[in-house]
Amino acid sequence: LASELGYDMSAIVGTGPNGRVVAADVAAYKPTVEAPVEAPVVAAPTAAPGAGFVDFPISPTSAAIAARLAHSMQTAPHYYLTMELVVDPALDLLDKLNAQFDEDSRISVTDLFLKAAGAATKAVPAVNSSWLDSGVIRSYDRFDVNLVVGVDRGLVAPAVLDVQRLGLKDIAQATKNAVAAVADDSAPPEAYACGTFTLVNLGAFGVASAAPIVATPQACALALGTIEEKLVPSTNPDTPYATQRSLVATLSADHRVVDGAVGAQWLQALKGLVETPHNLLL
Repeated sequence: LASELGYDMSAIVGTGPNGRVVAADVAAYKPTVEAPVEAPVVAAPTAAPGAGFVDFPISPTSAAIAARLAHSMQTAPHYYLTMELVVDPALDLLDKLNAQFDEDSRISVTDLFLKAAGAATKAVPAVNSSWLDSGVIRSYDRFDVNLVVGVDRGLVAPAVLDVQRLGLKDIAQATKNAVAAVADDSAPPEAYACGTFTLVNLGAFGVASAAPIVATPQACALALGTIEEKLVPSTNPDTPYATQRSLVATLSADHRVVDGAVGAQWLQALKGLVETPHNLLL
């Protein structure tokens, strides 16, 4: 993004992990320039009456995200792995936990998947890495997740930091605070820090599955589909069928960093954690 805008990376102060320059830093950077030579003022094009369209400006943050994703699709070799996860045990656990909390403190399905993603990454740490232009793969100690949400002014992805060190209740509070801050535009710049992983939950929109774009320099992104109830063969000899709730999880990965076998191992670890969620409480 910085190179596309013609910025000198050495002049930009980084706010990401270990002082890394992130997209928000580039968007906020104001280069110092010599006094420009006066040039003729050219009016920006506007929609003529009856032209049949309206132009809407986007925020600098949304513009930075758009440029970053476009660059990723052009440079990172994506591949996609999809797996169906049974969520009955996870939903039952959430019901029991949320019975103890008030409405504002409840743990969501997204919160549980953030916790499960962090635990799966402990088992398969190669997923928590980045490709550097020098041909080096950098592996991170901390698991920071950008949670993609839509607000009135466009797409934003606030960061939930150090997910692996947080319990379910702490994750729930962190996500609520992050989403509320970006929704009313009160979030500080560090709220938009570039994490090491991205999660997007489209289940509320009825989307069965999705293949997200990896937000480089991250190596992976996880998308969740809607929870569906299905008829499956019953283990009870007196009842031929039973109902089962499940969703489709899709992992998008940068093949330069995470090959197919590693991505499959991570997705299998996620499935095991979601389907036996009591392990997330240990």
